Amino acid sequence: MVFCGAESGSDEVLAKMSKGTTTDQILAVAAKTREHRIIPEFSFVFGDPDEPERETDNTLRFIRRLKAINPEMELITYFYTPTPQRAATYGDVDPLTGTPTDLDEWIQPDWVNWMTHEDPHLPWMDRRIKARVENFELVLKSRFPSVHDGRTRAWGKLVGRILALRSWAREDYRDPVLLRGVRRLAQRTRDDRQAYGHLRQGADALDVAA
Repeated sequence: MVFCGAESGSDEVLAKMSKGTTTDQILAVAAKTREHRIIPEFSFVFGDPDEPERETDNTLRFIRRLKAINPEMELITYFYTPTPQRAATYGDVDPLTGTPTDLDEWIQPDWVNWMTHEDPHLPWMDRRIKARVENFELVLKSRFPSVHDGRTRAWGKLVGRILALRSWAREDYRDPVLLRGVRRLAQRTRDDRQAYGHLRQGADALDVAA
């Protein structure tokens, strides 16, 4: 397996990030890893403040292109969560102001939600957009179970593959209630919602090793 911080499906956004890579290069990585039978692990950052909905849809389409090139690819999602000072340039980020100055402040619920990206109350990130990303990820990982997933029982993975087949083919990610229910029932241990991105993936890897 090899990790690649792909971040976006837009060359414009990648340039704004000063990423130094292009979407063509990311597609080439997907093709090269397939050629050498390597699993590529791509991470993406959702929630561009300028055009969050357009860029989200663009990146979801791009992930499907990567999946078509290398069906073994793994997905890690993040949401753009800058410090409150920077976020404030895009709008109101109450109730968070400044930055915590001690550990007691850092463990307050609002700050935990911010740090884990679980519910950071970003003015430009409509909850509908965030839900779309999460639903997409659920459909994708049900249709193509992650090699890291040691939490889901075998029967749950099988049922998830079947239920997600039509949704993935039709690019329909609307509120996958059945998939969510199967995941909940088939998990050996619940998701740690305070773990995020690689931390969450790492927990699954430990489960596999165990």
